[in-house]
Amino acid sequence: MEEAVGIVRDRRSDDGTWTQDHRLDADVWFHVDAPVREHSKWVTLQARRVLDWWDGTQTD
Repeated sequence: MEEAVGIVRDRRSDDGTWTQDHRLDADVWFHVDAPVREHSKWVTLQARRVLDWWDGTQTD
């Protein structure tokens, strides 16, 4: 898990957000997220949740 969390941390932009890396090739009525390579509110929300969870589970 530490490696996966490290990857999430490494992909964070300098402004604290994450970008949309790709879109799934599927039929959808409309896209609800940012275009590829732009800052994504949804990806940022999910990444922050993961990091908050991970940081809260680590003990010294």
